[in-house]
Amino acid sequence: MVPSRSIDVTGLLPHVAAPTLVIHEPTFPFGSFDLCREVASGIPDARLVVVNDRSMMGGYLHWLAAERA
Repeated sequence: MVPSRSIDVTGLLPHVAAPTLVIHEPTFPFGSFDLCREVASGIPDARLVVVNDRSMMGGYLHWLAAERA
C-alpha cells in the first residue's frame, strides 16, 4: 500500500466535475489549511469551509476515547 502523502493528484483536480466541498477543521490531525486551500482552488467551482465545532475531529475523538476505555 502506498502512503497517501506520496500520491500527487494535483493534475487531476481540474477534471473533477462533481460539486465539491472541501472541509478543513483546524484540530483534525490530517490535512493542513494550506493543503485544503490548494485542493479547493484546483477543483472548478469548489468551496472551502473551515469548521470549528462538532465536526470530523469531534467524532474522531469520541471514537478514540471509546476505543481506549
